[in-house]
Amino acid sequence: MSPSLTLFGDLSGTSALSNGLEEVPCRQLESGLICVTLKVNGVEIPALLDTGSPITVLNAAAAIAAGIEMPAELDQSGMNPFAKAAAQAKAAMDAAAAMASGEVAMIGGVDGPVALRKIPEKAPIALGGAEIGSGRPYVGDIPGLAALDGLGAEAGPAAVLGTDVLRQRQRLLLRDGRVFV
Repeated sequence: MSPSLTLFGDLSGTSALSNGLEEVPCRQLESGLICVTLKVNGVEIPALLDTGSPITVLNAAAAIAAGIEMPAELDQSGMNPFAKAAAQAKAAMDAAAAMASGEVAMIGGVDGPVALRKIPEKAPIALGGAEIGSGRPYVGDIPGLAALDGLGAEAGPAAVLGTDVLRQRQRLLLRDGRVFV
């Protein structure tokens, strides 16, 4: 069964919808958005529940806390100009191939595009006590996250929980400020 979204104008008669689902602890941010606790590699990370985001993204602090090691970027500081130009051309082609394959996603940032890279190996993912499965979320700086209370860059580990992870469950129910998966 594929995931779906159903909106109810009236909650009467909807209590049975949470049968068989696990309640996930959540809190509402000042902005009105919902924050849940995502577990990656068993490490708890506060995450913005974003059903409009197709991807899950961890900030760098969350990736470090979860023990995720990202491959190092190429250091071109000591290269001669010709080798540097060739390396930059190869890096541009590699970046284009990575974006085409979904290994890298680009989002708009304050100072230009921001690259988000998928983690190299699948990691176990859970929401509260509900095991989701495993996945390869992206890692990178999410400019809009810094504007949210408690999830900004100075707040430490944080994430955006997107539909790539959420669709691994049959249903997600948001009712009366409570989240069930």
